Amino acid sequence: MLNIACGCYIMKAMILTEPGKIELKDVERPRVGDDEVLVKIKAASICGTDIHLFNGKWKLFTHVF
Repeated sequence: MLNIACGCYIMKAMILTEPGKIELKDVERPRVGDDEVLVKIKAASICGTDIHLFNGKWKLFTHVF
């Protein structure tokens, strides 16, 4: 959706605003460079680690995947 006021495109995003609280917000769609792509997400899922992050229990991962 084009926002006439800012001349930018708007998209929906789920934002973690504080531990235990996620809000659906309108945000400016990222602008991509010549060597970048913007991927449209149709579905997403979470894993057990995401629940810890949602609850505010941040952990620094020190290993490389």
